[in-house]
Amino acid sequence: MKQLQPIFLFLLVSVVAFGFLRARGTPDVDTFMEWARNVETKGIIGGYHANHADYPPLCAVILYSISRMSSLAGLDIRICFKLSLFGMLLLSTGIFWWWTRNGLLAVLFELSLVLSSTVLGYTDIHMTPTFLLSLWALQKKRWLLFTLLYGVTCLIKWQPIIIAPVILLHILGIHRWRDWQSIDYKGIG
Repeated sequence: MKQLQPIFLFLLVSVVAFGFLRARGTPDVDTFMEWARNVETKGIIGGYHANHADYPPLCAVILYSISRMSSLAGLDIRICFKLSLFGMLLLSTGIFWWWTRNGLLAVLFELSLVLSSTVLGYTDIHMTPTFLLSLWALQKKRWLLFTLLYGVTCLIKWQPIIIAPVILLHILGIHRWRDWQSIDYKGIG
């Protein structure tokens, strides 16, 4: 019975999140819709250039995929956009649960992201799965996988670059000021 409680809470939060698919979102959603139309009509490269956005290039690929899904499914592009946010929310929650094996914490994780993703329509949730997996790879010291996933994350949204210095300190094993003296610079190469 105790294991069913997180599953029930997960389903409840997911239903609530799904219920906000028709929410208008912030004015940024209108901008994303315009960008999606640009990449659909002008192609990924032409649309990315036409958008004059400060977003990395994989954001244009995601918006292109959303616009194609809209055309193929015959659904409104805004609904497809919100469905992509909902899908990434579920995927991110699944990855978080897989990593932590804590159902209640995973539900709280999902709940904390509902507002910014399906309600307000921010695209940060698109980079969350690769970001979580990159942090998992970092924890497991799987350097190549970490580098690839972190790189993909930064090509979707720039914000993860902010923590790059902290990640570097972690990789170098620097916990105190004097640890700088014991860095194996040859090993880093």
